[in-house]
Amino acid sequence: MLFVWASVHQHRCHVILANLRKGSSGTVVSLKHGVPHGDWFQLVSCPHYFAELLIYVAFCITSGCTFTWWLVVLYVLFNQTLAAVLCHDFYHKKFESYPKQRKAFIPFVL
Repeated sequence: MLFVWASVHQHRCHVILANLRKGSSGTVVSLKHGVPHGDWFQLVSCPHYFAELLIYVAFCITSGCTFTWWLVVLYVLFNQTLAAVLCHDFYHKKFESYPKQRKAFIPFVL
């Protein structure tokens, strides 16, 4: 269930990001960066990265939480955390009006 929920959530986040560059006809009208809003973007800069982590946690749980899967989850955690922090910093530097209350990766934590 966690896998399905996280996958659907990640897809929603990607749709929100894609729609930042599309016009009403559905074609790409801009290659500029924009501030995403809606869904978990109200809480964090990179909710799709958090959803990715949850997907791997679900894999780990369904595989019996083997040592190898915990290493994979740890790798994904560090990788996605670094990417989210860099993205979060980019948003703050590029957009003066970027919401200050948003965290980078994990809602209410980081």
